[in-house]
Amino acid sequence: MRLRVDRLDQLPDGSQVIIDYKSGTSKVQDWLGERPARPQLLLYGIAAPGRAAALAFAQLRPRDSRFVGLGEVAAAPGIATDIAKVVKERMEADDWQSLNERWRENLERLAQAFVAGDAAVDPLAPASCTWCGLQPLCRINIAEDRLAVEAAQPVEQSAGGGV
Repeated sequence: MRLRVDRLDQLPDGSQVIIDYKSGTSKVQDWLGERPARPQLLLYGIAAPGRAAALAFAQLRPRDSRFVGLGEVAAAPGIATDIAKVVKERMEADDWQSLNERWRENLERLAQAFVAGDAAVDPLAPASCTWCGLQPLCRINIAEDRLAVEAAQPVEQSAGGGV
């Protein structure tokens, strides 16, 4: 796997801030939970040759450019350091180190599932199906469809008589 980081800043202590440029809005909540919606920066942080002290999106928009991120240091305005407050009940982490450990565990689990062939259709947001153009090929409702077919088949009566 080849990774290409948009920007890597080195802090005076030698640690790094990994930055991903975005033209739209991004939020750190997309990094939280068992299946992060935007795992790219998390992977960069894990694979970084040095110690990542912060991860941030650099939102580049006219009249509203800003950093949005998390870290053990507030390397730029918009990089939050109160990990416990940001993650709340979405992940078991109360500091930068434990958050990075959870991210590593989640990404390793997702990668192992991918390698094992786990290809379940399981969109993070149900609204994803609204704009997807692949409904004729989609398997998202395959279990429901199977149950509907089974329910529509006549029930066999037992050989012992009955009513």
